Order: sequence, then C-alpha cells, then structure tokens
Amino acid sequence: MFLEMMLALFALVIAGTIYASQTDYMAAIVKGPAGVFSAGVGKFLAAIGIPLSFGTTYGSVMMIILAVTIMQLVVRFMRVATSELLADVSPVFKNAHVGTLIASLLGILLVLTGWWQYLWVLFGGANQLMASLALMLITAWLMSQGKSYAWSFYPMIFMFITTIAALIYTSYGLANKVLSGAFKTTSDVIGNSVMAAAGFFLVIAAIILAVEGFKAFQRYRSVKAEAAPSRA
Repeated sequence: MFLEMMLALFALVIAGTIYASQTDYMAAIVKGPAGVFSAGVGKFLAAIGIPLSFGTTYGSVMMIILAVTIMQLVVRFMRVATSELLADVSPVFKNAHVGTLIASLLGILLVLTGWWQYLWVLFGGANQLMASLALMLITAWLMSQGKSYAWSFYPMIFMFITTIAALIYTSYGLANKVLSGAFKTTSDVIGNSVMAAAGFFLVIAAIILAVEGFKAFQRYRSVKAEAAPSRA
C-alpha cells in the first residue's frame, strides 16, 4: 500500500508539474493516461541527464510491469472468489487449477470486450477498500486480545471514508454519463453500466461489513467492561 501511495504521488507530480505548458500536456494526453505517464517520466529523467527516449521507454515499461502485476493479483483473487462462491455447488470448484482457469477466462473476456478499461477506474477504490477492511479485522483482533487498537482504528476510519467516497463519486459519474447519453457505442454503454453497478455494489457490501465490524467492536468493548470489575 505504501509503494502504491508513492507511485500515485509520483504520477500526480508528473501530470501536474512536469509539463511546461498546456499545449505540451495536451500533446501527451492524446495517447491516453499511459502516454502522459511515460512521456512525463521521460521528461523527469531528462532533467537529471538521462536521454529522453530512454526515460520515455522506461516509463512505458513501468506501466506494463504494473499492469502485469495487477493482472496476476486479479487472477489470484478471482480464483479465491470462485472457490468461495461455487464450492457448495460442486467440489470441483475447490480445485486451484479449475479456479485459475475460470479466472483466466473471465480476464480474457474483459480484455477482448475492452471492458477492462471501465473496470480499471474502480480498481483503486476497491483495492484500498480491502486495506480498510484488513485494518478493521486487525482492530477487532486487538480488541479481542485487550490490546491497544488506536493505531489501526483511526487509519481504518480514514481509509474507509476516503475509499467509499471515491467509489460513490466514480460510480455516480459513470451512471450519470450513461443516462445522459454521453457514450455512443453499445459496448461503452454496457461496460460503463456494469461498472457503475459494480461500484455501487462494492459500496453497499462495504457498508454492511462496516456495520458488522462495529457491532463486533461494541461486543469486545462490553466484554472488556464486564471483565474489568471482576479483575478488580
């Protein structure tokens, strides 16, 4: 998570400050966000004496490595989700190879249809949302052990509020564009509609988990309060 934060800051610095003018930036944005990043990295490295062509290529390679890493994580998470969701249907879905095959086929479907580009905008929020849920589990465990939990509780609150707000903002933006007719092709309409629904689903699921988490917090606090007089 820390490295992702540093990468995000690096990308913002590149997009916000490295281009000398609006014209310079617009020339790079024609190639999309990846073009902005790779060209920006080239300019950044050129400022310290590295050739522009080498720096631009290096920025492109960074993007490719990031994409490959993310795809590998997606396949792993989809395999686990397949096992969790379908294991009761048939024991065969518990097999790691079957889960990997299903995850790979779904990944290929996203790539071939082009829908991955719509899913991509939700990745940041969903990824950091998992961090907030992980912090929630850590906090619950620390409470159950009677240990100090402030160091995980407050970051959890910040992460949860931030990611929920980001998901709502992104999903609402996608839904609004679909309803306003901003997308002209059927693929764009379907892809953005599905991702908007997925974003709202993540928000609802996260809120349900948060409610259950805070119920657990209350139980552990009450148990601790009841145990205090007995120890005294």
